[in-house]
Amino acid sequence: MSDKSSSDESESPRASKGKQLNSNRLPIFTEKEKWKVWFNRFEAVANLYNWSKKEKLAEVLPRLQGIAGNFVYDQLSSEVTRSYRKLVKELKNRFGEIDTTKIYISKFNNKRQYNEESV
Repeated sequence: MSDKSSSDESESPRASKGKQLNSNRLPIFTEKEKWKVWFNRFEAVANLYNWSKKEKLAEVLPRLQGIAGNFVYDQLSSEVTRSYRKLVKELKNRFGEIDTTKIYISKFNNKRQYNEESV
C-alpha cells in the first residue's frame, strides 16, 4: 500500500507540471517567423491541452519579444493586453501577412506604359 501512495505522489507533480513542460517547448515570437505559422503552432498546442483564453493569454504574453514585445508592451492598452481575443487581433493586424500577390496584380493592372518607356 505504501508503494502505491508514494507512486501516486511521485506522479502528481508530473501531471501538474504537464502544462508547464509542454508550454516551455513553444518558441518565442520575434517576428522573424511568419505570424500565421507561429500562431497556428501556438493554437495547436493550446487546443491539445484545452487551455482557456486566460491560460492562452498567460502563455502568449511572455513569448512576445523583440519588435513584437515592444509593440505589445509599448503601444497597446492594458484593455487589449488583458484580452486574448483583442491581443491576437492586434498582433494579426500588425504582423500578419497581406496577400501580396493580389496587391502586385492590382498594381500591375493599373500601370500604364508611357510613350518613352520600353517594354
